Amino acid sequence: VHHYVGFLFLINIVMVFGIWVRDAFFEKFDWEWLTKVGGYFGYKEELPAARFNAGQKLYLWLVFLLGLFLAITGLIDIFSNDSSLRLAMHSLHTIAAFILIMMVMVHVYLGVLANPGTLRGIFEGKVSKSWARKHHPLWKTEE
Repeated sequence: VHHYVGFLFLINIVMVFGIWVRDAFFEKFDWEWLTKVGGYFGYKEELPAARFNAGQKLYLWLVFLLGLFLAITGLIDIFSNDSSLRLAMHSLHTIAAFILIMMVMVHVYLGVLANPGTLRGIFEGKVSKSWARKHHPLWKTEE
């Protein structure tokens, strides 16, 4: 089952990346967001963010790269005849999967508990204009 789900995971990662990558390139203003860690540790002023803040952009890139890494290590683990290479790939695959799972857990926490009002965006694909202005002040929304 794991091998089949892995292929579906890879397809999903590539599709999601393809959909969102145009808004995930880092801009000069993202550096301020990153240096202040998105305001999660006490910084209360408005931080610059467009459709995606720098943390979301970083998350997208890391998930994509980790997803590719998982696919590569998984494929080598499945198809290699070299037992030492398979062991190394299996170990790296496990570590990468653990990192990805931890990232998802932090992402869910930040998206649901640490930022009230985000559930609407998750389930409906929309947020209020006031929420968007507060969290993504540079985002040009459709009126």
